[in-house]
Amino acid sequence: MVLATAGATTSMGQDDQTAVEDKQQPPELSLRSLFHPDDKHDYDGKMPVYRWVKAGPGTDSDSRLIVRRKDEWKICSDDGTESPWEYPQRLRERIAQIDAATDKQIDSAVDQAVRSTSYVGQTVLVRVGGSLAVVDPQGETRLLTRDATSWNDATLDQSHRRVAFTQDGDLFVVDVSSGRSHRMTDDASETILDGRLDWTYQEEIFGRGNYKGFRFSPDGNWLAMLRIHIDSIQPYTLGDSRTQRGSGLVRRYSKAGDPIPHAELYLWDLREMDRGVWPPPRLLAKSTEQDPQIITGMWWHPYSQCFVYSISNRLQTWRELRYVDHRYLFGGTQNQKRWLREESPAWVEPPEKPGFLADGGIIWKSNLPTGRARLFRLALGGKTVTPLTPQAMNVNEFKVDPSGRSLWLTAGEDGATWHQDIYHAELASRGDADDPSTGQSSDDQGPTPHRLTDGNGWYDFKADARGKRVVVSHSTAQRPASLSLWSLADTAGPVTRVTLHESQLNLPGDWIRPELFQIETDDGVKLPAQLKRSPAATDTQPGPVVIEVYGGPRAPIVRDRWAGNRSLYHELLARDGISVLMVDNRASGGRGIADTWAVRGRLGQVEFADVQAAVDWLKQQAWVDSDRLAIRGWSFGGFLTLYSMIHSSDFAAGIAGGSVTDWREYDSFYTERYMGLPDENDDGYTQHGLLDKADQLTGRVLLIHGEVDDNVHPSNTMRMAHALQKAGKQFDLMIYPGAAHSVHDPHQSWHLNRLTDGFLRRHLRPGRK
Repeated sequence: MVLATAGATTSMGQDDQTAVEDKQQPPELSLRSLFHPDDKHDYDGKMPVYRWVKAGPGTDSDSRLIVRRKDEWKICSDDGTESPWEYPQRLRERIAQIDAATDKQIDSAVDQAVRSTSYVGQTVLVRVGGSLAVVDPQGETRLLTRDATSWNDATLDQSHRRVAFTQDGDLFVVDVSSGRSHRMTDDASETILDGRLDWTYQEEIFGRGNYKGFRFSPDGNWLAMLRIHIDSIQPYTLGDSRTQRGSGLVRRYSKAGDPIPHAELYLWDLREMDRGVWPPPRLLAKSTEQDPQIITGMWWHPYSQCFVYSISNRLQTWRELRYVDHRYLFGGTQNQKRWLREESPAWVEPPEKPGFLADGGIIWKSNLPTGRARLFRLALGGKTVTPLTPQAMNVNEFKVDPSGRSLWLTAGEDGATWHQDIYHAELASRGDADDPSTGQSSDDQGPTPHRLTDGNGWYDFKADARGKRVVVSHSTAQRPASLSLWSLADTAGPVTRVTLHESQLNLPGDWIRPELFQIETDDGVKLPAQLKRSPAATDTQPGPVVIEVYGGPRAPIVRDRWAGNRSLYHELLARDGISVLMVDNRASGGRGIADTWAVRGRLGQVEFADVQAAVDWLKQQAWVDSDRLAIRGWSFGGFLTLYSMIHSSDFAAGIAGGSVTDWREYDSFYTERYMGLPDENDDGYTQHGLLDKADQLTGRVLLIHGEVDDNVHPSNTMRMAHALQKAGKQFDLMIYPGAAHSVHDPHQSWHLNRLTDGFLRRHLRPGRK
């Protein structure tokens, strides 16, 4: 059953497909023009880089919008007028004072500094080659070292007095004025990391690529540090064939059921460091073998002397938000405080960064108890938890001004997931209490935010510090993004909307309109779907379809938004006779965590049933050749591809990249959140593994993996290959030397796209199955 959508997109006219700046006729759409390292063409234009910076260092300072067009940063006024910004040039002049700095190094240092600065004229820490320096654009440049190659995560505190970094697993703090370096820890080893995260913490908690495990307080007088113990975690060796005699990358990797990395959270008092004196750090939290816990977030409050952190049990079924205030910091008490405790019938996800208020409170986003993301105001020093959004609304992103009066957020209208709107609410009083941990709610459901957008496409925003101006990005599945600047009146909605950038699709030929709709399952769940139907597929000449999936918990792919080369590649396939269907299962659809709880303990089962519902819908369409269906996905999508080809005979072909094939082989934090412990869910792990079911796979599959993938280890694919060989199944296999979980090398990426495109075309041609 198909349900029609509200606010459907309209087809693109000829004027919309004409570039404003590039009047030259672009090349015909092809695989080469999309992906070749040297010959790829920009069909949709480049978006300018933009960000808000405060006018000064004060927390109540006004903001300025800076925009980078081509190679020049400018200040943008409220009416859209742009003027030169002197700050980058001043930085450039100061950085040029560093000996042996090349123009390329200077350009890179300036760009990185501008992208990270928080206010106009800010003193910054820059890296130029192997040197590290503190640069004041209004004053002098202080060179800290010429040998910073081994300094990890070097960070300048907001007072510009101290720089912290890690080296060989230990934490150091440098006094900027004297250049003196203080070694804070001396116990680091291969299995003890001070201020440096291990692989599992960076991947699953603090974000891929972020290994930084320390945080300065806003005044630079305190330093929070995580110490990670990984001595009980077994090393995993990844072979690397790129050297003449081979080499290996060794990671200590905690698999499901293994011991987990144990974190300790400390606070350092740096107030007397200038005199070479500092007391031992104070321990706030500690995970042990007997009581394994996960520290899932840590933040300094920018408006009060308060440190906030969140902590969960190993299975992530509960979470506590704790804090210490100025009394703890200055020795007036040894007691921590608990803001709230949340308990879930299934699991809690790692939290998002709170919104911070000038009165010391915070805005907390929670999925509990209803399973829909809701905002709450938490007062400092009290236990009042006040709802700010309705129970039925599932909030995506939010921004609140420090006064707590102006709230911006994004959400789908009436729970829809494929489009996103912008809402605004004026917050008056704190209202009655509503405790998300107990589920006991007052009649106060929070203010009803006012929808400011039209429900068509996908809207994002970035708000200034005071919440009075926002830069809005808007695109649809067939129109690249535009940027506009909105200014908000004191009591109403936006009073001005100034266009900053309008992207245009410069593509030869008629654009094929994508369709957004819902597919209803047998049990009444409406799955978001997007179809790029080939004009060549008719009732009299049915054509092939590729189903693209990801399917991981709370990771939707169906969006009424522009997706760059993905959108253009789907257009290429459709023009060449291959339709593309993207579908989100109930766990990935984005309606809220409650829908995701259905997969607890059985990853793959529910997700596949929803994929099968999409297949059954396709088979009912007269324009679809049901003998020529393919499925493709990467990472969790690779797992779901293989799971579907094992449990269904409907697919002629499939592409599975970077796939998990046995959940016992994936990392503990992620897997146990959804599957529990292997010892407690042995049937679940066994039933939803793939290796012992290789003999049931139907259709032709292409397996792909990066040789040094430290996320989903290549052994997942190699063991699947072995299982298929034992079962007598023919398949295709491609390994990318030196590649990790994604293939980034331009020439390998070009090879990958040719490989997968050719595979689909070969196996979906008429009569192939």
